[in-house]
Amino acid sequence: MTGTNADTRVVRTLTTGSKICLLLAIPFLVGAAYFYFTPIVVQLGGTSLFSCGSRFNPPTDAFKLSQCTDLYTVYGARSGACLALGLMIAAVGVGLFGFSTRTEKRADILSAS
Repeated sequence: MTGTNADTRVVRTLTTGSKICLLLAIPFLVGAAYFYFTPIVVQLGGTSLFSCGSRFNPPTDAFKLSQCTDLYTVYGARSGACLALGLMIAAVGVGLFGFSTRTEKRADILSAS
């Protein structure tokens, strides 16, 4: 039975460079979620705070929409830029560094457990 597919398996793991790139992408993805879901608060005048909702849940009031239109554009651009940068770092890192493959034999598998 030696040499059959049941006796061996191919294991694919990320290389160290790929793992580092994925770790570097996480803060950008968290930042994208932060800019998308966090409520936007504007200070009007001296002390009054004005809530504009969030990019995910915009207000339906006409006054708030007229006051906060530019903020939605800014927060949407920030969220999109962070998302694109995070995905790009992850994809390029895995594309450049790739995976490492190794073949394990049945005896190696049984002795490891």
